[in-house]
Amino acid sequence: MAGEGEPAQRASRAGGSPRRLGGGLPDRFDRIVSAYVFHEFDDSLKLRLIEDLAGHLDDGGRIVIGDVSFPNEAARAVCHQKWRTAWDEDEHCWAVGPIRPALEDAGFAVTYEQVSFCGGVFSLRRRDGL
Repeated sequence: MAGEGEPAQRASRAGGSPRRLGGGLPDRFDRIVSAYVFHEFDDSLKLRLIEDLAGHLDDGGRIVIGDVSFPNEAARAVCHQKWRTAWDEDEHCWAVGPIRPALEDAGFAVTYEQVSFCGGVFSLRRRDGL
């Protein structure tokens, strides 16, 4: 069982703000990396989290996200149909087509590479360098 000083409790008391986690961690980073977490959130929450994380990047820093993702909604639908008995309906797997414009509208330069039939890597940086 986690004690009061454990990260989960600190995050809960801090409202989940990355700025308050880790006691000795810096507030600014060159890279923020996430692996297989964001598919737990719908697209609007993904965008809000990314915008919040971007506030912790050094100038020119990047957010790198590897996750369950597909190049478009059609590819996601094909995979959903093929794996329907194992598909977790509570998850929100990325479809790059719909989220890319929202990220770009929020000021991010977006690169994406599909690395498997159901996984990809995003690299996001603020276009303004901040």
